[in-house]
Amino acid sequence: MMLIRAVVTAITDAAAKLFSAKGRVDETISNREMFQDYGFGSSPLPGAEVLVVVQGNTTIAIASEDKRYRVQLVNGEVCLYSDEGDKVHLKRDRIIEVVAGTKVVLNTPTAELSGDLKVGGSVSAAGQVSDSKGSMAAMRTTYNTHTHIDSMSGSTTPPLQGMN
Repeated sequence: MMLIRAVVTAITDAAAKLFSAKGRVDETISNREMFQDYGFGSSPLPGAEVLVVVQGNTTIAIASEDKRYRVQLVNGEVCLYSDEGDKVHLKRDRIIEVVAGTKVVLNTPTAELSGDLKVGGSVSAAGQVSDSKGSMAAMRTTYNTHTHIDSMSGSTTPPLQGMN
């Protein structure tokens, strides 16, 4: 068995992920299988390095690395990252940092937080917004129709500008 360090020239994602690479001097590896850990997939860019195992007629890549985009980590940390700077970084002190250049999409019927939610920007909702006291729609109805007793013991009119 022989281990070779090679540089990726192409990746083909078909029934099996295939790679092509340049190995040692005058050595070209074409359309060989790239093994990946269960539950994790990646598609290295040309120029990334792969560790290739060769035994007889079998040639497979068992690991890939791209120093151009590597995230600096402290011992014990883990990070999933892309060449565009997006990352999910499991940091020390049980902090998880998610960085996305455009947006984060959660495709799930329910997302739950056990603690506080702090938002640095706007919040919008397509559905109802509620807390332990009721919904925003109910509060809006109450506010838009409320009156007060004025100084003459009469009733005031609802607010001129209601909550929409």
